[in-house]
Amino acid sequence: MSVRDALEAYSQRMIADTKKKKSKKNKKPEFEVVKACMLELDSLGFSMDKVEAKAVFSHKAGMYLSGPVVAGFPDACGCTPTGIGCFIEFKSWARKTMVSDGQRKFLRTKILKGCFALVVYDLDQMKKDYYKWNELYVIDKEKAVAYLLNLLPPEKVSRGVEFDLF
Repeated sequence: MSVRDALEAYSQRMIADTKKKKSKKNKKPEFEVVKACMLELDSLGFSMDKVEAKAVFSHKAGMYLSGPVVAGFPDACGCTPTGIGCFIEFKSWARKTMVSDGQRKFLRTKILKGCFALVVYDLDQMKKDYYKWNELYVIDKEKAVAYLLNLLPPEKVSRGVEFDLF
């Protein structure tokens, strides 16, 4: 095989590889969930604000600076139509169990204080969970708290290997 043949074969493989690569059709699936849910929350009478917690690049400092909120703070906060605190972490369907330990701890703390706190991955799921929680809250607040705690994604299990030395 000559150098020319090798270069020709290489260029053909590179052309084939570029044809195979497709761009993502939905680059930000979480954005669609947030948009639909925030509109629905507004129509239900919630007073909600979206919170940007990500780090922002500062040209003056020449580096990323952390946002003004603590780690684990959810994507939206506000109150229900009856004035009860509301904290929502939005996730796309594929990433619904991808909640950090800080986020889980924050939501759990708020739930235990009587707030409506939830991980939302779908508009229908959010409405169903809100109506069920609201129904329980009127009857028995402890059952409402237990219901929301049960909805939190499970804690991450460490995959480390444990050794018994003795």
